[in-house]
Amino acid sequence: MPTPSSFPSRWSDLPRRLTTIVIGAPLVYLILSHPVTAHLFFIGVHFISCVEWIRLSTGSVQEMVLLCSLSILTALASTSALNHICWMLSIFLIILCSFPAQPSSHLLIGFLILTSSMSSWYQVAKISVKHSISLLLIVWNCDTGALVVGRLLGGKRHSKIPWLHRISPAKSIHGLVGGLVFGVITCKYLVPLTWDWIIKNRYDIFFGADAEGDNDTKVFTWFFGMLISASALAGDLVESAIKRNCGQKDSSKLLPGHGGVLDRFDSSWLAIIVYQTWLVL
Repeated sequence: MPTPSSFPSRWSDLPRRLTTIVIGAPLVYLILSHPVTAHLFFIGVHFISCVEWIRLSTGSVQEMVLLCSLSILTALASTSALNHICWMLSIFLIILCSFPAQPSSHLLIGFLILTSSMSSWYQVAKISVKHSISLLLIVWNCDTGALVVGRLLGGKRHSKIPWLHRISPAKSIHGLVGGLVFGVITCKYLVPLTWDWIIKNRYDIFFGADAEGDNDTKVFTWFFGMLISASALAGDLVESAIKRNCGQKDSSKLLPGHGGVLDRFDSSWLAIIVYQTWLVL
């Protein structure tokens, strides 16, 4: 358990985190509320993510231009099937190369991950603002749960798993469980309550099961929340491993207390593909 003297340093970034959330959350909602601005928003996220990805390995301007142009153009023209193939190829390369620092491998893995995930974001944003906001709520609260619980309980020796500690010294089993719980609770309760408050109307079957709803829908909602949360944690672990290999703590300092855009959207890398798959089934 962290000692009392360690709490000030552990939570020193909390004011900056809260300020960014208070300002950023309403702004993101307003931007995503219109299809045109939502599309431009995700193109901007895509562009900045590509820039930050190259900066992780101190790549050249030419590599930055190459990744930005090819990834954005490919994502805008890709399909769901291509997204799945890109993600599987990226995971295969990561395992095969053990998170290499070579510029060519880093560039290729970045292209596969960012292209597949952002392509799904473009397609989900076209469907409804509800889906975009709902997924962001789930993955970001999953991040929050992992951070809060990890900092509160992660200091215990038995919470450290060797392979997890090698990816990031700050990661712990308590953090992973906390992220999973926060994500599931958000999916089951916070998302429908949010839309009830905003539009005074229940969301669809994914998140809007009433108290008297049938058991199949309830079970599905819990399962769906666990699946999205697990996917969010996996995406976060992938980026943590890549940053550690590149010797970087954050992708940038663009978002005070949160790091860069890449750090905010890493949890959605796999989760958005899973989410889009459920939507089209």
